[in-house]
Amino acid sequence: MGLKDRDWYKDAPPPDGRVGSLTAVAGIIVATVLAYLVQLFAVHWLRWDPIKNGLALAPSDVLDRFRLWQLVTSLFLHSTWDPWHVAVNMLFLGMFGPATERRIGASGFLLFYLLAGVAAGIAYCAVGMFTNPSIPAVGASGAVMGVVVYFTFLYPWEIILFMFIFPMKAMYATAIYVGYDLYSFVRQPTMDSGVAHSAHMGGALFGYLYYRFGDRWARMTRQGRQRQATGASAKVDMELVELQFQVDALLQKVRTQGLTALTEPERTFLKDASEKLGRTLL
Repeated sequence: MGLKDRDWYKDAPPPDGRVGSLTAVAGIIVATVLAYLVQLFAVHWLRWDPIKNGLALAPSDVLDRFRLWQLVTSLFLHSTWDPWHVAVNMLFLGMFGPATERRIGASGFLLFYLLAGVAAGIAYCAVGMFTNPSIPAVGASGAVMGVVVYFTFLYPWEIILFMFIFPMKAMYATAIYVGYDLYSFVRQPTMDSGVAHSAHMGGALFGYLYYRFGDRWARMTRQGRQRQATGASAKVDMELVELQFQVDALLQKVRTQGLTALTEPERTFLKDASEKLGRTLL
């Protein structure tokens, strides 16, 4: 089964907000990989580590020093000693992102991704307050988990590759992913394991809440814009009909009484109507 044969591809409207042929998913992947390369260059050649210099997500920095930018900058930082960290995140985004983007559009997806990442960061900080507030976290895993959960609620029966190998329905694969994070978090809520399971759970929760409430609001907003556009179009049509009616009445007067029968205001009106209707009336 090809990509364009998928139900979500056939049923979903084309994404809006593209820049050329670059989609939001592709843009995020490119930006994240470039950020990772810059991070490697800074660490190995400039001897400057962004993780140690205020760009990683540290609960103490966010809560005590109000370094709120870390909620976003940490999404584009990854482990410099483990390239699989960034690779796996981007592979998951490439697997689940396109369908989600087709559902909510490119600009909507970009906003969703960033908000999911912020929600994941907030969850990590909330847990970190009571565990290890000084341990920084980096990575796009929380935002990606939000995308995975949202995709799953939209297309639970879609066949995806679990662990990039085994074909499995999305709802079963995501249940395993989320269940593992929940189990690991309950066993060890701190970052001692090297994985911020609380951030994953925060992103997953955001994905569900967006499906439950945000997606409905987005649909209502789109429908409202469509009704407004339809109403505006109908108003313009009625104005043109009324204008044409007045023009016909004056042209009938010319035919029966002659051009000299028109008053100066009537001549001016027909001149203006010629410009609006795009044709010569006199």
